[in-house]
Amino acid sequence: MRTGFVVLAAVFVLIGCDPVFSLNVQQALQPVPATCVDSALLMSPHVVRAKQVSGRKGTKTYELTLTDFRAADYRPSLEIPLSSRGDSAVAVRVVYQWMGSSQLAPPKEEAVARWGVEVVEDLRRACAPATAPNVTCKYAALSLRRRCVPPST
Repeated sequence: MRTGFVVLAAVFVLIGCDPVFSLNVQQALQPVPATCVDSALLMSPHVVRAKQVSGRKGTKTYELTLTDFRAADYRPSLEIPLSSRGDSAVAVRVVYQWMGSSQLAPPKEEAVARWGVEVVEDLRRACAPATAPNVTCKYAALSLRRRCVPPST
């Protein structure tokens, strides 16, 4: 009986703590040529390194090393949904994940969002220049869904 209570209490604590948080910066692009993303990342002045890694099913995921990105406790990545049709819109997003507090302090939030905007804008300009800029920014965790304000480009 006591063990069940302890396990149940631990589950509630873990769910309430949301140990992993993310801030997502997203831009829908249409169309995106399949070969464009790799070359755009190589040419981006904001990306030092883009390494393709295994990610969520149905996405092409890159681990990013960004210029001027000094926060070692954040792990930026780029997720691109794999589309079955070449003419459909694709929502590319830069995701920053961290453990700890559910929300970044305003100066950090602004800096992290700015880095995300720079990367998705580089991709939009190189791969889908006819797409209008429309960047969204939001926090995501188990119990937190809040928008952040992306800086204008």
